[in-house]
Amino acid sequence: MVPIKQPSPALYSAVLHALGNTAPYSRSIASTMSDLVEHLTAEQAACLPTAVGQVLPLLCNDQDRLHFAAHLAVRFDLFEAAAPLTELALARDDDDLKLAVATLCGNPAVEPQVRQRVAEAVADIPFGRIRLDRSFVPSTEDEQRLYLQCWPGAHTESSLMPQAPVVVLDTDGPADAALRFAVRLDRAGASVRRLSAADDVPLWFDPRTVLVCQATTRSRVLSTYPRFPERQILVQDLPTTDRATSALLRQINAALPREHHLDGR
Repeated sequence: MVPIKQPSPALYSAVLHALGNTAPYSRSIASTMSDLVEHLTAEQAACLPTAVGQVLPLLCNDQDRLHFAAHLAVRFDLFEAAAPLTELALARDDDDLKLAVATLCGNPAVEPQVRQRVAEAVADIPFGRIRLDRSFVPSTEDEQRLYLQCWPGAHTESSLMPQAPVVVLDTDGPADAALRFAVRLDRAGASVRRLSAADDVPLWFDPRTVLVCQATTRSRVLSTYPRFPERQILVQDLPTTDRATSALLRQINAALPREHHLDGR
């Protein structure tokens, strides 16, 4: 068995400083994440989601900071933080945290036992169940809108609603480049998802989804969704320079309908 890499004390310190010393919402979530990933190596970046999850208990004395950190984990699909966030959400009986971790549990990489605990905690909350269960049938317009945000692959031509385009990033690559590009995507107006190579392919793929991945992930997605347009699958390495980032954003826009183009500036 390959040993699980743990964050270094220096990484824990950097994450705690960024999440604990910034006044919540005085800076954007994207700016905070950018600060976190700017100088990380690939190995450090691979441990960052775990570090974010493990420092959450240290923010318990400040609910606003705790919620801000949870929302950052959700915004960048840091599914590795789901287990510690679940413990906090249940111990504090905090509905905001329950909904946050329910969103993370929409990623199939979250452990089944974590997902089950969260499902029990949100059993009476439709907006929580939607985040967890692709088979849930929404009954109101707000529920339908949330459902399509969580499961964009459920779109039909008759149910299209204005939604941010989804860009799915393969986790089978350098984590530092992936997280930095995720920040750029978020700022450009995309909804970022992270696809683990070891887990099922979720219901994320529709006409407003672009996958940036390795060749093996392309094959996995097409075997699950054979009708997913191949032009929306970009098999290439993630960018490491501003010029390459701009070029990849242009490629993503070329694969999307014009009305869903991202801000490429």
